[in-house]
Amino acid sequence: MNDYKCKRCELHFCSEDEIPYCPSCECESLEELKDGYKPINKNTKIYKKNQCQKILNKGIISTNDEKFLLELIKNHPQYKLKCGSGISKFFIKKTQWNNNGFYLKRTDNTETDFSYIQCLNPRSKIQNIKTACRSAIAKDMMQISSPGYIAHHEIPFINIFNLWIKNKNTNEMEIDDQDDNCVVICFKDKKLSEDFRKFHNSISKIKKVTLEEHKKIHRSIKK
Repeated sequence: MNDYKCKRCELHFCSEDEIPYCPSCECESLEELKDGYKPINKNTKIYKKNQCQKILNKGIISTNDEKFLLELIKNHPQYKLKCGSGISKFFIKKTQWNNNGFYLKRTDNTETDFSYIQCLNPRSKIQNIKTACRSAIAKDMMQISSPGYIAHHEIPFINIFNLWIKNKNTNEMEIDDQDDNCVVICFKDKKLSEDFRKFHNSISKIKKVTLEEHKKIHRSIKK
């Protein structure tokens, strides 16, 4: 039995496999811990993130997982809204993106989702605004995409966003993400969504590329 640390998600674990891999993110980029396993601080965000990923990968929530999630959700920026009448239980089901997500059932039998990422790293207002802008153009981008291909911005999205936002008053922008099971972040004012959509489509240069081409483009940008 050898001790390892994943270089990607920093999970510490033990394995007897000849070719070990991280049980959390399935990465094979590992560091063998020659001095043995050193317990990770359970109060760190890395530990909590790893725990959430392990639970989602299992697809089943144990009694100990319930206790962990009860403490975790207290850090959610919409904790009172998510709890409502009170939490009856947690469960896992597929989201609209076909991946496992956390959900809870309240004592009044209503259900809602919650993001563990929001519990660990709540989004800032400007991050929410960026996401709402992406939501405003999502249908347009999907129409360009097709099986095996993806819509790619020749002018980076962030550049278009920065041009649009520079003369706007972000204090007046309200985000509509208060509803149960609301996985799409958008503006409350639909005119604002349409304003960004028109601005984006007037200057953006979108082309259809394969998934592999898209990865190569982003790798070259990072260099």
